[in-house]
Amino acid sequence: MAGIDVRSIRLNETIEALSKPVPSVGDYDEDAIPDLMVKFSRDEVKVLLPSPGTYTVEIIGTVNGVQFKGYDTVKVK
Repeated sequence: MAGIDVRSIRLNETIEALSKPVPSVGDYDEDAIPDLMVKFSRDEVKVLLPSPGTYTVEIIGTVNGVQFKGYDTVKVK
C-alpha cells in the first residue's frame, strides 16, 4: 500500500481522488486482503453518472511508478 501514489488515482481518467478525508487502509470487503479506500467529489461523480442505471467505471493510478488500472460496475439508484 505504501507504494500507491494517491495523487495519481483517477476515476474514469478525469476525477481525482480527494486528499481529505485521508485515504485509509483497511479490509473493507472482509477478504483478509488490505484495501485502500479513497473518496471522490460527490458533485463530480454525479456529473459523470447523471441518472439511474448501471455504469462501468475505471480507476487508474500508479504504484511504485507503475500504472495500474481496474474496472468495476456500479448501480446508481
